[in-house]
Amino acid sequence: MKNILIPALLSLTITGCGALQKHHGINWHSPSPCPAPTAEQVDSSGRLSIQKGTVYKCQIQPYVSNMACVGITDADHADGVLCQNGEGASILFLFDQNGALKKHISNPTNPKRSSQP
Repeated sequence: MKNILIPALLSLTITGCGALQKHHGINWHSPSPCPAPTAEQVDSSGRLSIQKGTVYKCQIQPYVSNMACVGITDADHADGVLCQNGEGASILFLFDQNGALKKHISNPTNPKRSSQP
């Protein structure tokens, strides 16, 4: 047992955080295939305009790729994705059963990490 456990622990130590996934429990492939955002959905800086009913879960994935995200599902099998960046800002996306955005809630600043006294 020691012969297997030690190399496994050493492997985790060497790879560090890179071995951990940033997104957990999320089915990004809804709908499939994913429609590309329209020109109206992307602003001049290339950011996706978050609009209820017109944005799909699969379209959001590239925009939250540097955030830690977790998938949630309610009793009606509607999905949600909760994401947080390294600064503590978070956003919650709620989708209908077809993967279309129903609602989003953002917390751009985290009061616990505020630099003000």
